[in-house]
Amino acid sequence: GSTTVTVDVPGKTVDIPVTVRATTPSGPLTWTIEHRTFAHEHADQLVGLLGSSSTDVFSVGSRGNVYRYDGDRWTLRPMSGMSDISGVTSFWGPSSSSLWAVAAAYRVDPTTFRTIQFPRVFRQSGNTWTPAHTGADDTFFLDISGTSDTDIWVVGRGIIHFDGAGWTTSTVVDFANDFTTVWAVTPTSAFAGTIDGAVFEYDGTSWERTTSPNGYEVTDLWASSPSDVWVVDAGGFVRHWNGSEWQQSTRLNGALSVVGGTSPTNVWVGGLNMLARWDGATWFSVDPATTAIADLRGMWFAASGAGWFVSSSA
Repeated sequence: GSTTVTVDVPGKTVDIPVTVRATTPSGPLTWTIEHRTFAHEHADQLVGLLGSSSTDVFSVGSRGNVYRYDGDRWTLRPMSGMSDISGVTSFWGPSSSSLWAVAAAYRVDPTTFRTIQFPRVFRQSGNTWTPAHTGADDTFFLDISGTSDTDIWVVGRGIIHFDGAGWTTSTVVDFANDFTTVWAVTPTSAFAGTIDGAVFEYDGTSWERTTSPNGYEVTDLWASSPSDVWVVDAGGFVRHWNGSEWQQSTRLNGALSVVGGTSPTNVWVGGLNMLARWDGATWFSVDPATTAIADLRGMWFAASGAGWFVSSSA
């Protein structure tokens, strides 16, 4: 069938509609590039990819600029309010007009002249980022996810939550290492991964560890429901939560960085020069027809099945 691949390469973003033809369900796919356009030029690296529909796909750059695809082309929305940051690490939002981001900020101590780094949560207001929460000095926020503007989770050196009125710190049992990624499924269900490979679940009341560390950093999480959760890590493992237990689904030959999909029978994982798809029964390799899909940083799929990907390099 037909799909659309969008990749981020140095100096530009490439929007590539492609035709995918499979020889056999378990074999590699053949990619045919039908058209290529440069949607816009940019000066910062994209840190992820989300969408609310096939005419509202969006990303945020490491410098805080917003990039949006309207179904026809990509446009750049220059943003202000992040002059004191060293880089956006993640973002989330229900649409391109309601975004949240986490970033590392810094200031110089006037007495010691030491540069002090601290984390911040920002909320979009028009073309301006407004600080919504500031973390403690020498700590960090790495990922953010939510189900609405009144249900936001942020992870890094611990877990914090925004309920629309204020931020609270979660008490996490068996917490030993930093959290690297989070995915909010519903207001009463969320999952978070750690730097040593453990996964924690929020059940509406508290966070509990659901799997022991495997020694590899959890790099991404995605879920279609509380009983269909997928985790990828730096060891190439793909794990699946069915609502009661974790199972190893597969292991690829290299570190994985992203996972996404639309349903339990359409799940994609990717990493450095790797892309694979689960159809509900079998994993099969997807071989991109362009080296622009290198180190994948994000993916998002519309309900129609059209997909967009961003990469850090060519």
